[in-house]
Amino acid sequence: MNEQSFKIAKAKTPHSTVAKFIFRQRALLLFFTGILTISTLYQDVNGILLPAKLGYILTGMGAALLAAGLFVRLWASLYIVHNRNKNLVCSGPYGIVRNPLYVGNFVAVVGALTMTGSAYATLAAFAGMAFVYYFTIQYEDERLEQFFGQQFVEFRCRVPRVLPSIHALKALIVDQDFDKISYNNVGKELARAFQALAIVVLLLAFTYTVRHGLM
Repeated sequence: MNEQSFKIAKAKTPHSTVAKFIFRQRALLLFFTGILTISTLYQDVNGILLPAKLGYILTGMGAALLAAGLFVRLWASLYIVHNRNKNLVCSGPYGIVRNPLYVGNFVAVVGALTMTGSAYATLAAFAGMAFVYYFTIQYEDERLEQFFGQQFVEFRCRVPRVLPSIHALKALIVDQDFDKISYNNVGKELARAFQALAIVVLLLAFTYTVRHGLM
């Protein structure tokens, strides 16, 4: 299997109109989700101070989720970098959930917004990302089934979409396969992680200035 074959299979895959539209416009839709989230954050925290103890708890919880999300992204990149559009990756994080990169993004964003202490902004991001990712994953599942056939059907039956099962976690321990790992993408993923951390710092600075009436 090669990338050209994957492109041919992609062109032949039947998709629902909604899934196709959202997949093609996913970057724009996520951008608008970000704008809505920031607007909601501004309205929610404007002049409202949290109790210090609650602020510390939310910061700690959010930081843990942020770190977990970035770690999942890095872990998944080790398996996907040389296999995308070529081989169906079923080991490592892909043996726990079929879409670990999206899970990593989701957890990291929710973690960052938890640190701001805004429930409404967190909910806005959660809803927007869940909507876009739901149809994006549906689109990609249809394409992968067209390309990999029965191999993907069995993979889909065995591994959950985004929420890990106990069976999948056990399989990770018993059937771990390191043959597909490549470290060539680690530098790029670490750079993305530092960019994400810089954005989180700006987000927290924005929240602080709004919350204390400095903006």
